[in-house]
Amino acid sequence: MTKCIPKKTSMRSKVKLMKEVDLLFIACVHNRKKKTLAALKSIFEQNICPKFSIQIVILDDGSIDQTALAVKKFFPKVDLLTGDGSYFWAGGMRYLFSYIHKRYNFRYLVVFNDDIVLNENALISLINTSTKLRKKNI
Repeated sequence: MTKCIPKKTSMRSKVKLMKEVDLLFIACVHNRKKKTLAALKSIFEQNICPKFSIQIVILDDGSIDQTALAVKKFFPKVDLLTGDGSYFWAGGMRYLFSYIHKRYNFRYLVVFNDDIVLNENALISLINTSTKLRKKNI
């Protein structure tokens, strides 16, 4: 068995490669195109401060219903990864966690299922609650 040894890189080069975002969303999806598109629409339609940056990363695990193509077409800013259908939810989330920690610096992480549709004020409510709790050291 060959042991993989990563290249040595300085912290400075790693930081330059990482994208800074305020709100990072991740989801693993499979063959639920309509639900996935509705969930993405509800995220992009949130009433939040324009200063907050949002990034969504989705792993489409081998959908045959054209989910990935629809996401690319209607939501081109989504960081879309594709699997072969063998990840399932847990494996897909494990892969996504590894992926995002190598590529993004984020303040808030939202793990979501593709069958959610958020109220237009859901994120601002979560952010405000988080801020209040942080001030109380909770």
